[in-house]
Amino acid sequence: DEIRTLKDHKSQVTSIRWSADGKQLLSTGNDNSTKIWNVQKGTVTFTLMSVFGQVTGVRSAAWSPDGKRIVTGSFGGGLMLWDAEKGTELHVWPIESQINSVAFHPNGKQVMATRVDGAVKVYSAEVGLPLRTLKGATKPIESIAFSADGKTVYAWDVTGKNWAWNFADGKLVEGANPPK
Repeated sequence: DEIRTLKDHKSQVTSIRWSADGKQLLSTGNDNSTKIWNVQKGTVTFTLMSVFGQVTGVRSAAWSPDGKRIVTGSFGGGLMLWDAEKGTELHVWPIESQINSVAFHPNGKQVMATRVDGAVKVYSAEVGLPLRTLKGATKPIESIAFSADGKTVYAWDVTGKNWAWNFADGKLVEGANPPK
C-alpha cells in the first residue's frame, strides 16, 4: 500500500476526518484553514477560509452524512457550515467561546458543537437556528459523537470522563458507556 504525505497547512494540523466514501480527507489547522483533499491525487480540492469567525485557528471539522456539507469550529468561537462541493460558506454562527469539537447528526439536519466553557449546543443545519443545550457536563468537552442511529450523544471531557445524552429529550443518560 502506498502512503502519501499531504502538505499544505502553514502550521499545526488540529484535526482530520475521512469522507464516508474514503476518497476525500478534511484537515483543519492553526493557519485558520480547513482543507478538502483528494487523497488519490494528493492535492487540495478546496481551502476553506472565512473572513469571519475563524481567524484564530480551526479546531475541528465534520462531514455531513451525505458528504455535501462540512461544519467547522474554531479556537476563536466561529462555527461555520460549508458547501463541500463548491467550497463556499453557507452559514456562520458567531459563538463567544472556543469550539472544541463538532459533529453532524446522522440525519444531516442538526450540527453539534462543544465549547471550552463546557456547553454542548445543538443547531439546525438547515436554517441555522440554535435548538438547545445539552446540560450536565461539569468540565469542558473535548470530543463528541453521535451513535449510528442518532439517538445518543457521547462526549468525553478534559478529565477523560465520558458523558451521554438522549438526543430526543436532551437528558443525561446515567451510567452510559460508549459502544465498543
